Amino acid sequence: MRVRGILVYCCLAIIPFLAASVDVPTSQPLVYINNDLGRFGAPLEKQDIYDSTFYRTAFFESDRGLYNLGFANSTPGRYTLALVLNADLSYSGPSYTSRLIWEANREDPVGFNASLTLGADGNLVLRDADGRSVWSTDTANKGATHAEILPTGNFVVRSNNTILWQSFDHPSDTLMVSQIFEPGMKLQSRTTLSNSSLGVYSLVMEPGGLVLYSNFSGSQQPYWVRSYYGQDTLSGALRTCDSLVAAVLEGDGPGLLLDLKTNGSAAANLKSQTLCSLNATEPLQLKNSNTWQNQSFIRLEPDGNLRAYTLGSMNLWEDPYQLFDDVDSCWLPQKCQPFGICSNGGCVGCLNPDGTTAAWSSTCTAPRVDSCTDVQSLDFLPVPGAEYFSSRYLNSTVTSFEDCRSRCLQNCSCSAFFYWNESSSCFMTNNVTLQIVSNQSHVAYIK
Repeated sequence: MRVRGILVYCCLAIIPFLAASVDVPTSQPLVYINNDLGRFGAPLEKQDIYDSTFYRTAFFESDRGLYNLGFANSTPGRYTLALVLNADLSYSGPSYTSRLIWEANREDPVGFNASLTLGADGNLVLRDADGRSVWSTDTANKGATHAEILPTGNFVVRSNNTILWQSFDHPSDTLMVSQIFEPGMKLQSRTTLSNSSLGVYSLVMEPGGLVLYSNFSGSQQPYWVRSYYGQDTLSGALRTCDSLVAAVLEGDGPGLLLDLKTNGSAAANLKSQTLCSLNATEPLQLKNSNTWQNQSFIRLEPDGNLRAYTLGSMNLWEDPYQLFDDVDSCWLPQKCQPFGICSNGGCVGCLNPDGTTAAWSSTCTAPRVDSCTDVQSLDFLPVPGAEYFSSRYLNSTVTSFEDCRSRCLQNCSCSAFFYWNESSSCFMTNNVTLQIVSNQSHVAYIK
């Protein structure tokens, strides 16, 4: 058996060195304990891009030392099993070039003295200090021979040359170069920079394209769509011509690209013949230069924006691309909080119940009425030239203004409706954020 790594046999605190590849043991399991044992006197923890996040190295790293598997710590005393890009284990200060790119147990962090075990059955298991199983690769008794981190940053469990499990199939909030983002996969944001638990934003690979969703109070709504067929509507991404569509982050040729490509046959209920006559959309250009593209990734941020990062020639991280730039950032769902007013990328005011606007405040929230009791006493405040972040992508109801108003009035969860006079389009929502637009025929009506 070859072993090249920081390993603990049974529960002995023996930590000789890191490993690019670790064989499945034939008898005693290999165990790493999340405790105060360091490596060659190197600092125990390193600062990461996220505020107050540190990591402790475990027993896997890639051949060139570019990637490292360890324990990341955001909330005091709580850890996630995480992959770190550009881990600098020799530097004694904060590691400003290291970045978290994958986490296994974001919904169920473990504590001090948690363990990571590679058993003789080929299963890699994360357990909390009390022995409770938190996460595993589910590769028990499947012929696993070894586990390793590939040069791409993909952490895999193999049966010789066959991949049984890979981290690329289970992304967290980050997509790496060459990682194939297949239908059904999603990136999900953190709650905050210092809290790795699941946030309210997700990037989902639908059958025909990419969709960014927000999820407030259990209501999932799109705020950006990129269809393979150039029909950037939600219905255009939920259907495909014949083949399923996948996304891939490419670092070759003209620069860093996010491309959509066909990827296998789709089920009959996902096909739409109307899409077959349309041309494929062009890739998203994220960076023109091809420098350091192997150390590049895109991340879904806690604010719902999608940003690209690449390590520049000065060994400093650059963010050459963000999906919602300064002007377009008003289309981010929580840019100005509920009842805030956004214009030209800035929060310009708060909406008062009497129809006036107040100076912007991060806590601006209009008093909420009980919309389920005295319906007859309720009315709506009109705000001309205002849109909702999701109205560009939702399928609207074509109806009269009075019918749209009545529907919202009778719906307890409806906080506002948006009406487009030129097309008689009606949108209802329980999450009120306002984007000011030049079209005065698009009117928001706040309950």
